[in-house]
Amino acid sequence: MVIGMCRKTGRTITGWDQFISRVTQVMTTYISARNKVRGFGSQLPATLSLNTNNATLALIQTYAMGAFMNPLNGLEDFEPSRVVAERTQNGTSVTFYGKWNGRVVDPFTIELPQAA
Repeated sequence: MVIGMCRKTGRTITGWDQFISRVTQVMTTYISARNKVRGFGSQLPATLSLNTNNATLALIQTYAMGAFMNPLNGLEDFEPSRVVAERTQNGTSVTFYGKWNGRVVDPFTIELPQAA
């Protein structure tokens, strides 16, 4: 069992909640931002300052799917089947569909903020 810490409350989290926290951390960390693990993260943060047109949404979906394929991200317990990026008032939301630990799970969504 993987144990983590909630980024908002500081409480210990496990299971599905910890997995969602890991995905959020991967998707919001630029791929070369960490000194010790340069390959950790995704290219999604590079899209935050772009206009959210259809081409950018397609790019976000591609980058998100690619982040699951990177073994340095530690997301092997999720098998994505579909990724959907949508515009929101506060930026972009990304919804993930697939299997976690071999079981089909309800889709989950993370929010990507707009760049300042």
